[in-house]
Order: sequence, then structure tokens, then C-alpha cells
Amino acid sequence: MWIDCNVDWRVAGLLAAGSVPATVLTIWVLSRVPKQSPTTATIISVSMGVALIIAAVAIFFRRRIRDYALARADNPTRTRYSGPITVVFGAVLGVLVSLYSVGAGALGVAVLFFLYPRLPPDRGGHPAVAGERERHEKNRAAAHPESDCGFGSGALAVLNERHLA
Repeated sequence: MWIDCNVDWRVAGLLAAGSVPATVLTIWVLSRVPKQSPTTATIISVSMGVALIIAAVAIFFRRRIRDYALARADNPTRTRYSGPITVVFGAVLGVLVSLYSVGAGALGVAVLFFLYPRLPPDRGGHPAVAGERERHEKNRAAAHPESDCGFGSGALAVLNERHLA
């Protein structure tokens, strides 16, 4: 099994703290609104269009967003409120994924670039060459036999099945 410890679990936890309740609430609200209503269709269509435009702008300006955030990374107010802001954006992303499952990834990356500009996009690298995955796993296991990225090996086997497929 290939294990890649690239996840910053603190940031992931903050995002989940917002996205999980927002997803549950969004699904509950959707179960209560009229399915065939023209008003509901219009609201969903317009909000999806806005979300996709924002996602496109975020993709187009991702470097500028990160440069802007890096220039202000040491601002005490910024560091003090980055946790609560991450939870709020997690909630926004949870709603977007629940409604459309389109554009949330691009917005999520832009938000992470903005809030955590010093967080490297890839903290360990993904082996790109065939056979590199096995070599990487053997080297990791030899160097850190007890390392499992903070989870038990059984949990990791389940989590990483999707990465191996």
C-alpha cells in the first residue's frame, strides 16, 4: 500500500467542521423544497452559474491570489482569524458540493491558497513513474516502519483504496 502523508489534518478538520454540517443542512433543505418549482430551478441555476464564474476567476487568478496572500501572510489579524474563516469557507464548499458538485474544488484550492499561502500544494510529491509507487512505499516503510500518517494501518488501508484504484 502506498501512503502519501500530504494532508494537513488541522486544515482538513477545520474545513470538515464547516462542510459536514452545511452539507447535512443543505440536503435537509432540499428535501423540503418543491422539486418541480420554477423558482427552485431558477435559484439553483443562477447560483450554479455564479459559483462557476467565481470558480473560473479563481482558477485564472490563482497565482495572483497566492502572491497577494503571501505578501500579507504575517498579518496578526489574518493568522488569528484563519481558523474560523476556514470553517466558514468549508461550509460554503459543503453547500456547493451538495448542490452541484461542480466548481467547489477550484474554489477550495483558491481559498486554501488565500488562507494558507505558505502551505505547500504538495508536501511529499506523488510518484509519477510506473514502479515508483512500490519503491516509494518500500523506502518509507524501511525508514519509518511505525509511520502511518497518524492513523492505524487498517484505517489507512480503507482511506487509500481510492488512491490505488
